[in-house]
Amino acid sequence: SASAALKKMTKANFVSGVGETNKPAFLATMSAQTVSDNTYTKLEFGTEVVDTNSAYDHSTNYRFTVPSGEGGLYYFTAQMQCGGMVTNSRLQMVFAKNGTRDSATFSRDYAPTNSLTLYVVSSSLLNLSAGDYIEVQTLQASGSSQSAGYGQFGGFKICSV
Repeated sequence: SASAALKKMTKANFVSGVGETNKPAFLATMSAQTVSDNTYTKLEFGTEVVDTNSAYDHSTNYRFTVPSGEGGLYYFTAQMQCGGMVTNSRLQMVFAKNGTRDSATFSRDYAPTNSLTLYVVSSSLLNLSAGDYIEVQTLQASGSSQSAGYGQFGGFKICSV
């Protein structure tokens, strides 16, 4: 029977690496934040939803720091919106590793007409070492400061490399 066959299986019958826990993992949200015109601004995702390893700073630096012994390949995602955009304005978002924006992670949205709310979503796979940190920065170019928010920032470890 299937039950008897399962009982006979030993650890050697299983493939290693399958069923990893995908930890550390975190998810944080933001409400609203003023972002200046044509200047990169760190987004403040200040409400933690999940933080399995206490690796996301939701009150001071608003960034995820890879814990000791947890280096590897990570998946990150972020999204946000910005209202009051005018014709030909733009909104972009980028992941910054250790304070340096990674141009491969840019996401952009453009306003074809006035008074639009623009949305931007980004995701990326990043190879990180213990102590590396990731934060999300945004730039909006509309001619004046705008209110950005209603977004989220999250990520999790995929595997060691």
